[in-house]
Amino acid sequence: MSASKQSGPTWILTAICLMPSLPKTKLQDWLEPFLEFENPEKEPEKQRILLNRNINLSNVLKMTSSKASSTITEQKRSPSPDNETVRVIGISEYLGAAECLAKAFGADTLCRYFIDADDTKEYSEERKWKLHADIMRYIVAAHCYQGFVTTIGPNYDAVALWLPPGKGIDDWWTILRSGTWRLFFSLSREGKTRFYLEFLPLLHYTKQRVLGERDGKSYYLDYIGTKPSARGKGYARKLIEHGLAMADAEGAPTYLESTAAVNVPYYEKFGFQYIKEVHLQRDEKPVSLSIMVREPKTNAGVSQPMSKQKCSVKIVELVV
Repeated sequence: MSASKQSGPTWILTAICLMPSLPKTKLQDWLEPFLEFENPEKEPEKQRILLNRNINLSNVLKMTSSKASSTITEQKRSPSPDNETVRVIGISEYLGAAECLAKAFGADTLCRYFIDADDTKEYSEERKWKLHADIMRYIVAAHCYQGFVTTIGPNYDAVALWLPPGKGIDDWWTILRSGTWRLFFSLSREGKTRFYLEFLPLLHYTKQRVLGERDGKSYYLDYIGTKPSARGKGYARKLIEHGLAMADAEGAPTYLESTAAVNVPYYEKFGFQYIKEVHLQRDEKPVSLSIMVREPKTNAGVSQPMSKQKCSVKIVELVV
């Protein structure tokens, strides 16, 4: 999750997340009809509910239309897709992409950090998995709206989530449409504290500290993952090269974080440079992330080379 623009929702949620865990509220029920990811099957019911609440549907449609220019152009699957070609997908395919990332990051230390807390010990693994899968759904949807999502393979075997320069996913519209707002109701109290108080407030600071004035001019490789059954086929490499080609064309640096130190040499093969390690520390075993930056291969004079930094401030951003 990027915070290239630190906006109202993050700080409002941060302010209220110290409250005890809340049950479903009228606010949540009221928002639901707006947030079905434009599911055609649910459109009649959505309009009925909105009409009953005296909502002006024409205004809602105007809002949707006004945002169309900022969303990625959806590319439908061809009848016989080339499984070795990188595709950019739209919101209609977000579920397949989210399933891939859920499987790829099922045991990831950062993903588990928000659902494996002291107050979730009584949660079943089934409940934890559902929460993990829901988080991936919201994040993929948000990137479909504000960034771009790429995939490769016959069945969304590998997926990458990118944010181009100047784009973030913490604005009101994206939080509502992607479903990210639901996390406040589904995370435990400690999960909310970790996510909203420890994690999000430092999100913007970390990236801005590392990139400085180039923060808003960089590409952000937010997530990249491959299904366990599809690893070893070079899918991740193709997804990374696809995004880096765009960054190179614009002379823009690329930023990422990795929760697995073993992956640092892998990213270095693509030109990424290790900058420093940062940590989340509300658990007995801190979660460590390696921050890396890649300078563009073309128009290299536009960007200033990065230097390695000591980890004097322990902060964190979202994992790749």
